[in-house]
Amino acid sequence: MKNIRIFFLLILTNTLQYQLHAQGIDYQKVGDNIAATLANVEPGEVVVINGGEYALRLIEAIGVGVYKRGGYPFISITTDKLFNSFFTDVPEEYFLNMPDPMLKWFDDMDVIILVQPVSEHEAARDALFSDASEAKRKKVEDLGNKQMQAMQEGKARAVIFYYPTEEQAKGSGLDLETCTAEYFKGLTADFRKVRKSGMQLQEMLERAKEVHITSPAGTDIRFSTTGRKCTLQDGSTTAEDNGKPLNDRVEIMPGGVISQSIHEHSANGKLSIPKMRCNYKPQVKNLSVQFTDGMMGTLSGDGIDCIEETLKPFEKEARLLGQFSIGLNTEVRVIEEGDANFRPGIAAGLVYLHVGNNEYIGGENKVTGLFSFPLTNATVTIDGVTVVRDGALLELN
Repeated sequence: MKNIRIFFLLILTNTLQYQLHAQGIDYQKVGDNIAATLANVEPGEVVVINGGEYALRLIEAIGVGVYKRGGYPFISITTDKLFNSFFTDVPEEYFLNMPDPMLKWFDDMDVIILVQPVSEHEAARDALFSDASEAKRKKVEDLGNKQMQAMQEGKARAVIFYYPTEEQAKGSGLDLETCTAEYFKGLTADFRKVRKSGMQLQEMLERAKEVHITSPAGTDIRFSTTGRKCTLQDGSTTAEDNGKPLNDRVEIMPGGVISQSIHEHSANGKLSIPKMRCNYKPQVKNLSVQFTDGMMGTLSGDGIDCIEETLKPFEKEARLLGQFSIGLNTEVRVIEEGDANFRPGIAAGLVYLHVGNNEYIGGENKVTGLFSFPLTNATVTIDGVTVVRDGALLELN
């Protein structure tokens, strides 16, 4: 239903008002970069840009960026009032016979850029949907299914941007203005360089025998990834992606992270983290835990009850170290000063270790549970070659 919602939003949603809190954003710089290095717009391409009134300045800047690249921007904007009217004012007899011209347009689209509304508004959208008649709900689902099928059968590549939420900002110890500004910085990265770095790491990791991670806080852990494929989310799409399976031509922006599953019983060593957050709750401090043959031992530190409660409902395999990731986006930073806990996984050089399910990324652990541990200031070596030093992603030859 999530994918159906995303593409049905092309003409119906993305409408709830969201005032952009961050000030001093160079929208045109962001728009130019989205067109040039995220969507990689080529001359003559048709680019659909969709969002609500809350994102008008960003959408306008992206459109200008598309023009500069020789593309043709087709901009779709709607408002709260139109969104509400669609469900409440259209008589059912007209609603049920409403045509969907978008189905005829998918073949002509080369790029789709979606600026999504923040997640706290989903409840309001869902309430409108729930209050509609059964016939209207069925019509909406039918339209969504048809659009999703058209998207799958079409060629267009897509990039999607989600604004940060109040909850995310609060959980990170930041105000919404600062959090939003950090997200926008991530959109100014040169994603051609991000892709290059990611592909170099991918080549190393997919033939690696051992990964070794250390940190000044005391982390010292080794594990094997031999034969495991990487998932590279470089934050950009190109014309070469057009026509590929849908998952290979859709990117979430800002992006920039490479992930790989770990052999489930290969990890041995110690994990030490001075502070981190758990489910937006008060900080976990001075975390320490030993891994033996992949299994996480007894946790020690302040605030660890949150982690234990998160993993408690799942089988013991939820405590197996299953995957790790390295951030690649050089414009995104970690903020830990004071009460801040801003550690986006795309920040260049930031390492995450994840226990639990890794089947979706090519592993063999099918357990439902998953929990993530951030490692700042880490040093990562792949078969003895250092690729991250003290939290800084190194340039590779």
